[in-house]
Amino acid sequence: MVNKFEVPVKDLSKKYPSRLFDFKNTSELDPLDSIIGQKRAVEAIDFGLNMKSSDYNIFVTGLEGTGKSTIIKKLLIEHAKSQETSEDLCLVNNFDDAYCPVVIEMPAGSAVYFSRSMIQLIQVIKTQTPVFFETPSFQEEQNSIQKETVNRAAYFRAD
Repeated sequence: MVNKFEVPVKDLSKKYPSRLFDFKNTSELDPLDSIIGQKRAVEAIDFGLNMKSSDYNIFVTGLEGTGKSTIIKKLLIEHAKSQETSEDLCLVNNFDDAYCPVVIEMPAGSAVYFSRSMIQLIQVIKTQTPVFFETPSFQEEQNSIQKETVNRAAYFRAD
């Protein structure tokens, strides 16, 4: 039984006379630099990107696989080219209030270097601190302090 909704293979493509085109194949064409069929969306995103208010957001929705992320990324890159590079903001631990980190402003691009440096510093501290506590000079100092503490405690007990 033939399905009445079945499309024959020969009807799946359309042949056009080659004289309609001034190229042999699409590799000869320049890539498109514009976004096709999304004029209103592009205008809305451009409007949002040019808002100077910090409480303005852009919300993008649509079917998966329709190129939303690609379009947004392209528009953001183009917009960023005309903007001044902002400072890097680093959030670091606030020892007085663990729920309220300290914000440090740094020159643009330096936050990654700072982060890597802090990771290296922590690794050095983790490996070198135990080694320091095992040195003979530290052990001697620790024994001296312990003897002094015992002597003081004995002195106060004698009274």
